[in-house]
Amino acid sequence: MFSVILVDDEQWALNGLKNIIQWEDYGFKVKKLCSSAEDALTAIRTHRPDAIFTDIRMPGMNGDEFINMIRSEGIETEFVIVSAYRDFNVARKAISQGVLYYLTKPLDKNEVVNVISTLKKKLNEKKNAFFDEQGLLRIPSGNALHDRNILNYLEQCAVYPNCFLVLDHHVPLQRHYKSKEINITHLLFPNDVKASLVSISLNMYHVLDTVSYGISRKHGNFSQLLDMKKEAELSAEFMIRYSDNPTVSALQAYLAARYNQKIKMREIAEQFYLSESYLFELFKKHTNTTIIQFITDLRIKKACTLLKVSDLPISVISEKVGYEDLSYFGRLFRRQMKCSPACYRKNYLANSPRLE
Repeated sequence: MFSVILVDDEQWALNGLKNIIQWEDYGFKVKKLCSSAEDALTAIRTHRPDAIFTDIRMPGMNGDEFINMIRSEGIETEFVIVSAYRDFNVARKAISQGVLYYLTKPLDKNEVVNVISTLKKKLNEKKNAFFDEQGLLRIPSGNALHDRNILNYLEQCAVYPNCFLVLDHHVPLQRHYKSKEINITHLLFPNDVKASLVSISLNMYHVLDTVSYGISRKHGNFSQLLDMKKEAELSAEFMIRYSDNPTVSALQAYLAARYNQKIKMREIAEQFYLSESYLFELFKKHTNTTIIQFITDLRIKKACTLLKVSDLPISVISEKVGYEDLSYFGRLFRRQMKCSPACYRKNYLANSPRLE
């Protein structure tokens, strides 16, 4: 279902445009009726519609100024002009601005239907240009998450109550395997009828025996895309599944990003503007584990990865994951993994296939 905003300063004309067809029967949902260009600008910035039907002459701001302002803000949308003026020069200027069609009042239903059909075809072509046969949008690696065109597209998809960044994460095991670059980051739109899955190609390492995925915290929109990417990477690396509680999920991400640092509970509580006792209780309620155990799990998981992918001495790994006391690290590791760090590495190497 594509979205559309209707704009006309005359209420009778606005109602007539809305009621001349059953918009949803043609694959469109009318998001807003606006009686001025100013109201329309606010609605367009909020809803990011696929199309706008607008009068060309309105008080305060004419159609030319209105269209140019929308274009200048980088909002990609299709315009259809609806006007009582049968002026060829006005129509020609509108077309030169990229307006799809120029309708004249009084409106003819058949003509409106034809325009809607043309509009829908163009929007489908634009949408399909983003996707491959699996419905995935593949975007070149590099600065993909900074690309204004990509961000514009995400904004066009409207604002959702729950947006996630889903990342297929591949751990580099360069000791044993030849690494190669493959895609993969997925953007998931849980409530979007237009695009269920978008994929952005990033440079990641392939690993044959360890493939996991990460999911970012819930967000209201994609304005914090880079933060979402980091959250998804942490989720994949440490196999974290963020809580539905926004405070707890924020704390999970905060701790995962600082797992190897000296963490003081008082400072954490101050960071989240909560008392220590309430924060501990809230975390345990929503994760079924304590903050201390959560940090320990992160450190041991990272230690396991380093034991597999590196030749680092165990004493160095202990320090890298946040334990200065090697004996204490060894005791925690044995309690979690049922074997010593040295035994874990030995067993892993013995069971790992090797590529020449």
